Amino acid sequence: MTRAVPVPCTGCGAPLPPSDAPGHRYVNASPACWERYGLVLAAEYSDPVLFGTCHELSVDAYIAQHPGGAHPTRSVVVHLAGLHLALDREVAPARIPAERARLVQRVWDGPDPHPPVAWGPLTVLDLVAAAGTDRHDAVVRAYATEVWHAWAHEHARVAAFVGRL
Repeated sequence: MTRAVPVPCTGCGAPLPPSDAPGHRYVNASPACWERYGLVLAAEYSDPVLFGTCHELSVDAYIAQHPGGAHPTRSVVVHLAGLHLALDREVAPARIPAERARLVQRVWDGPDPHPPVAWGPLTVLDLVAAAGTDRHDAVVRAYATEVWHAWAHEHARVAAFVGRL
């Protein structure tokens, strides 16, 4: 039996074996990466505490780490705004969806955000390893912080886009 050679995800670069799973129509993630992120989502949806404390960070960070392809600029910007709100402004997780809904109506001025040259070491593989465990929240927070730091060159534009709450 031969082992499948891992292929880097088109978004985050995580080495994953090829998958026949369906991908997402616009998230720039390999089908294998998207399939694994589904395991993280399942853990968050099945646990009200995780859903309430870190689900929004998980979504914003994953989407922000997978820009490009057919992924609309507006989506990337709104998820970067979610990271800004949660990590820089310490907005409560329960308020993030309403703020994103407000922001999706705004126009992003200027050129598209330029994706980072490199991501930190945390990927969907780390999220899956912690999914549903007592480490889930801490790993999601570390992952989200790392993704947000990778976008440091866009922080000022994202903060200006968010404006005052």
